[in-house]
Amino acid sequence: MRRSIPLALIALLATAPAAADAPIVLLAGDAPQMEALASALQLAIAGDGWRVVPSASVEGSTALQRAATAQAAAQQAGARATLWVEQGPEEGVLVRLVDAEGESPRHAPLPTTLELADPRAFAAVAASLLDELVSPPQRLRIRVQVSVEAEDGEFVADGGSARVVAGTQSAEAVLGEQPVEVIVEPEPATIVSPQSEVEAELEQAAAEVEAELEEASAEVEAELEEAAAEVEAELEEAAAEVEAELEGTEAEADGWWFGLDFAPFVGASSVPQGRGRRSLSLGVLGTLSAGVDGVALSAGLNVLTANSTGVLAAAGANWNHGTMRGAQLSAGANVNVGTFRGVQATAGANLVIGHGHGAQLSAGLNLATGAFHGVQATSGVNYARGGSGLQVGSLNIQNAEYDGFQVGVVNISRGTKFSLGLINVVRGGRTHLELTYGADGFGFAMVKHGARRWHWIYSIGGRPPLGAGEDAVLAAGIGVGGHFPMTERFALDLDFVSHYLHDFQGTDELPEELGSEILSSLRLVGQLALHQRFALVFGVSLNLLTTYADESSYVPWAIDLGTSDVASTPLDIQQWRNHLWPSVFVGVRAF
Repeated sequence: MRRSIPLALIALLATAPAAADAPIVLLAGDAPQMEALASALQLAIAGDGWRVVPSASVEGSTALQRAATAQAAAQQAGARATLWVEQGPEEGVLVRLVDAEGESPRHAPLPTTLELADPRAFAAVAASLLDELVSPPQRLRIRVQVSVEAEDGEFVADGGSARVVAGTQSAEAVLGEQPVEVIVEPEPATIVSPQSEVEAELEQAAAEVEAELEEASAEVEAELEEAAAEVEAELEEAAAEVEAELEGTEAEADGWWFGLDFAPFVGASSVPQGRGRRSLSLGVLGTLSAGVDGVALSAGLNVLTANSTGVLAAAGANWNHGTMRGAQLSAGANVNVGTFRGVQATAGANLVIGHGHGAQLSAGLNLATGAFHGVQATSGVNYARGGSGLQVGSLNIQNAEYDGFQVGVVNISRGTKFSLGLINVVRGGRTHLELTYGADGFGFAMVKHGARRWHWIYSIGGRPPLGAGEDAVLAAGIGVGGHFPMTERFALDLDFVSHYLHDFQGTDELPEELGSEILSSLRLVGQLALHQRFALVFGVSLNLLTTYADESSYVPWAIDLGTSDVASTPLDIQQWRNHLWPSVFVGVRAF
C-alpha cells in the first residue's frame, strides 16, 4: 500500500506528452531493475524539464572506454548526458554521468548492490549529478600577493609582476597578464538512503529490546537465585531434622523412663542405661541423658545429647544436642545444637545453632545461626540469618533478607518489611540525599535510607531571618516515609518528619530552652529523575508548629489553632500554642 501512490505518479508521467525541446538523459543498462530506476529518476527530475530515455549498456574494459562509449551514445541520440551504474571499488556501486559536450565524467556512490538498490535512493543520487551538470562549480578570481623578506632584501609578487630588492640593487619583471584563478567546487550533497534510515531505526529498536530483555533476565535470575536459596535452606533444615531424628532413634534403644543425678556421670548417668532416654530427669548439680520425652529439672545444668521433646528447666543452663520441641527455661543460658521449635526463655543468653521456630526471650542475647521464624525479644542483642516474624531489642541484626519487622534502638538488616528505631541500617538498601527549600522559608538537608518501599529520614536545616526583628531558626529532626515508584523516571514519597526548632529567644522569667518549638510536617514529594544520579523533587507539605511558652508563627498565612491547657508546672506554664499552615517546596535529590 505504501508504494501505490509513487507508482501512480510514475504512470501519470509516463503517459503525459513530453515537451519537444526537453533535454534528454540516457539511462544505460540491461538489468531488470533499470525500468524501476528509470521511473523513479523520471519522477525526481520531471520538475526540471528532463526526459529519461532507456539505452543499451555501455561497453569498455576501462572506465575511460566506458565513458567514451556513453558519450558517443549521448551524441548519437541527441541527449545532453548519459547515466549508467557499475561496480564500485568497494562494496556497493557507482552511479556515473558523462556529458555529451566533453566535460569530465562525474560519479557518486550508492551504498548497496544494484539488485538491492532502492529506486528513490538511486533517483536522489542521479538527480544530484544532473544538478552539477546544469550548475557547474563557480570560478572565482582571486588576487594573490606574496612577500618574502631576507636579511639584505626582499621578493614581492603582486598580481602579474614580481619585484626583487637586494641592498641598493632592484629588478622587476612582468609575470603575465592573467590573474591567478582558483576553482572552488561546492561539496557534494550527502545522500541519505531511505534504506539506511530504516536500518538505523531497526538497529535502535533492536538495541532497546535487547536492553529490556537483559533487564528482565537479570530480574528473573535474581528471583530464581532467591527462590533457590530459600529452597536450599528448607532442604538443609529438613535434612538436619531427619538426621537428628535418626540419631535420637538410635539412642532410644537403651534408657530408663526415670533418672536421678547428683551431677553428670554421678547418679543414674554413671551407667550406660542411665544415660539413655528418659521421660523424667531430675538433677541436683546437673543431669546427663540421651534426651527426654517429658521433663528435665535441675538446679544446675541439664545436658541432653539427642532429640528432646518437652520441658528443660534449670537454674543454670540447658544444653540439647539435636532437634528440640518444647521449652528451654533457665536463669543462665539455653543452647540447642540443631533445629529448635518452641520457646527459649532466660535472663542470660539463648543460642540456636541452626534454624529456629517459636520464641527467644532473654535479658541479654538471642542468637540463631540460621533462619529464625517467630519472635526474638531482649533488652540486649538479637541476631539471626533471615526468617520471619519480629525482633525487639536494643540492637537487632539480620544477616539475610528478613520477612519481618525490627523494633529497637539500632536495627541492621539486608532488607525487612519495616524497621523502627533511632538508627536503621539496610545493607544494600536505598540512600538518598535530598535538599529542599520551601515557600515558608524553611530549608532542609535530609538523608533518606531504607529498603525498597520504606525509609527513615535524618534531617537538619532551618530558616534565615526574613524580616525585621526575626531571628534565625535551627532545626534537627527525624522521620519516616514510604517510597512508591510510578514509572521508570517518576516516583512519589509520603513522609512524616518532626523537627526540633530553636530560635535562641528566652525571657527573664523563662530559660532560653523553653523558647523552643516542635515542627511536624506531612510531606508529599514527587521525584523526577534527570540523570542516573540526580533528580528534581517538588511537593506540598502540611505543617504543625507546637510552641511551649513561645508565640512564634513564622508565616503570615498560618492558622492559629489556639492554646491547650496542661497541668501546672514548677514555672506555672499551663499552655501550648499551635499553628497550622500548608506550603510548597522544590529541591534536588542525589542517589
